Amino acid sequence: NSGVAKTTDGGTTWSFVNAGITDLHIQTIVISSDVPDTLYIGTVSGGVFKTFDGGTNWSTMNSGLGNVDVRKLVIDPNQPYIIYAGTRAGINLLVDEDRNNNGNLDAEEDLNNNGLLDNGWSAMNNGITGQHDIIVKTMVIDPNNTSTILSSTASSGIFTSTNSGANWTNTSVGLTNNFIYTMAITPGESNTIYAGTRGSGLFKSIDGGLSWFASNTGLASNDSDGIVHINAIVVDPALPATVYAGTQDNGVFKSMDAGSSWVSLNDGLTNNTINSLTLVRNSTPPILLAGTEGDGVLEIQSSTTSSSSAALKSETTPRDSNNASGGGGGIIFPGLLILLVLAWAKRMIPLPRVRRSCLSNPIVT
Repeated sequence: NSGVAKTTDGGTTWSFVNAGITDLHIQTIVISSDVPDTLYIGTVSGGVFKTFDGGTNWSTMNSGLGNVDVRKLVIDPNQPYIIYAGTRAGINLLVDEDRNNNGNLDAEEDLNNNGLLDNGWSAMNNGITGQHDIIVKTMVIDPNNTSTILSSTASSGIFTSTNSGANWTNTSVGLTNNFIYTMAITPGESNTIYAGTRGSGLFKSIDGGLSWFASNTGLASNDSDGIVHINAIVVDPALPATVYAGTQDNGVFKSMDAGSSWVSLNDGLTNNTINSLTLVRNSTPPILLAGTEGDGVLEIQSSTTSSSSAALKSETTPRDSNNASGGGGGIIFPGLLILLVLAWAKRMIPLPRVRRSCLSNPIVT
């Protein structure tokens, strides 16, 4: 359980940046889109921590947070002072106007005329249900309309809010498995959404999440029972029909027809459990970074116009922590290919986790 590691040379060397972090069990990590040195992490028992100096120093920001087991953090890409936290007890919202100062929250004006002030977290659970105190599994903001948010809770499927989290409606029609571990909304196509399950592969919606259908052709399983667990999904914003899926025990798959069929990208892969995926488009060819359960960070340098398998190679990992987890396994700072921040959690046994990039726009061109 090693906290946060940072590289500024594309993974050749790493250093841990944990000053001020009191819980090194990192579950999610996000970056402010307009203040690149400001990041937030969610931990198992320490709540939310924030840095405004690129990880040199961290401080807690848990005022009003009802539960400190933070499973997922997402930032509104258009209003990056708005942060959502999915916890073991539901969803909370924070208006953080102090993103580049000293980390202290001061009451501000009502920025959106909704009663929410910059003075701590506010619960946003109206309409959400779930098993054991509304355990939030994953959450995603529509990059095309940021007032629309999708979340999932343990055993209760998917919930959708169209008013920035004020109200939620269950939108799980067609799902045969309500344990949703990851979701991705297609950039530029809000109606096309993908959801990864624990045990039933991948589901797709073409009506904005109102209904779902299985989309598993080619998603082969190494298990005798044929079960496929999806841990991560990435949609290529430049080629929205190209989708990548990271699985538990079955490696990485790629679709070039918006999920209608899938092919394996596992040649050279030494670890089949993929916790996270991040696509880096300002590289030729584009690079897909994969955070694994034991082999650190791997990369695929594969053409986005080819469906053939591509070899993966290991990247340098920080010291003894080889399990790349956290909010997507890694995040690329806007405009910089060489700067990568990872949350590391060393676990004794493989455990399914939601691991997906929370960048508002992880592709830089």
